[in-house]
Amino acid sequence: MGNSALRTLATLEETPLSEYAGATVAIDAHHWIYRYLTGLTRYMDDNIYTTEDGTELPNVAGVFRGLPPILREDITPVFVFDGKPHERKADEIQSRRDAKQEAKQKMADAAEAGDTAAMKRYKAQTQSLTPAIHETTREALELLGIPYIEAGGAGEAYTAKMVEYGLADAAMTDDYDALLFGSPTTIRQYTGKGPAEKMLLNKTLHNHGITHEQLVDIGLMCGTDYNDGISGIGPKRGVKYITSGKTVEEILEDKGATIDGLSQLRELFLSPTIGSVPDTPLTRTEPDFAQFRAFANEWEFPTQFIEKNISRFPRYAE
Repeated sequence: MGNSALRTLATLEETPLSEYAGATVAIDAHHWIYRYLTGLTRYMDDNIYTTEDGTELPNVAGVFRGLPPILREDITPVFVFDGKPHERKADEIQSRRDAKQEAKQKMADAAEAGDTAAMKRYKAQTQSLTPAIHETTREALELLGIPYIEAGGAGEAYTAKMVEYGLADAAMTDDYDALLFGSPTTIRQYTGKGPAEKMLLNKTLHNHGITHEQLVDIGLMCGTDYNDGISGIGPKRGVKYITSGKTVEEILEDKGATIDGLSQLRELFLSPTIGSVPDTPLTRTEPDFAQFRAFANEWEFPTQFIEKNISRFPRYAE
């Protein structure tokens, strides 16, 4: 998710989804799916997305819920799935695994105590993108004619570069690292209801009188998913140091601190490994709603849920 403290630096503006009517939006699939996994497991009746053998696919319910508002604006979503994580992210990944294990224990304790609300709250915190989640999401997207890509690394880096290269008009992710990866425009906090917010790189740089390279250095001093920051330095203090003319190396020397692999970390954000990119913007193909309905039936979604939500797709009514 990146360092949420960067929010204090980012230029954020409220934006209706209609602002992107007819546009292409590169969606960080990991964060898009995870938002629905955590939200729906907490607030939706789990009988809707659970098969008789106990397989849970709230991600498919998320496709039903999340895509129609996007498609009604004639937006072409391009889902970008994470590739192999960078080795520098290993500690962050382990930390997340540990947090999920702790949540599982709390969920079990809440279940034993008969506290349903707490159990569902902790269950939401245990969610992860399993192979079944990945596979069924891809299959649902294919049936609906929605393009997707597997990145060579972090999905948020790939979406940022798609916008930079003119292959998309905006990225969609809640990860603040999108700013460090150089996404010119990032849509955040999309829920399908009400306005979202857009995070603007150039305005952020202009407002603080810094370059993209300096923003990355500030991010590294604050800490990212790939490194621990410098104790006592947050975004505002980081800007103050950098705009005073000091380099990160000088600040580290003054503080008696270190950031291991500083050059590598800079390169990670400024020139990330993303894999191959298409030559031209990707487009949607005609959705096969009959097959999508059959797919949802196969995974034992209730007929009433399927019919109610499939009718929300704009091309279904044509």
